[in-house]
Amino acid sequence: MEGIPSTSTSQEAEFLNYCIICGKDFNTSTDKVHLTYRGIKGINSVSLRLGDDIHASDGDCVHEDCRRTYTNKKVVDSKLKAQEAEKSPKKQPYLRKRSLPGATNDNQPTCLFCGVGKRHIGSGKRSPG
Repeated sequence: MEGIPSTSTSQEAEFLNYCIICGKDFNTSTDKVHLTYRGIKGINSVSLRLGDDIHASDGDCVHEDCRRTYTNKKVVDSKLKAQEAEKSPKKQPYLRKRSLPGATNDNQPTCLFCGVGKRHIGSGKRSPG
């Protein structure tokens, strides 16, 4: 396992009591998972994609549910989509009455061809036949 630094400082050893993803302490030893090389690599790659400040190293521990949720492809994709939506301006819905000349802002129906209120056409009732 080359390339994985060992935890030798007291600051990094402090993370052994806390989940590096959620920051909460471990209630029982059963929900605590020690990260292996593959887990470290996966968490660091997801953190890089999302722009998070999570850096896993050898000896770090996480909650099993936190790791499962944080590295889930569907969750990562939805977070990335939400980040893109925040950056891009919101599009106004296309409304026909905005684009037609002479259209009114009230709820009066407008003519599809000329954009003027429907009352100029007549009563709006069809003649039989």
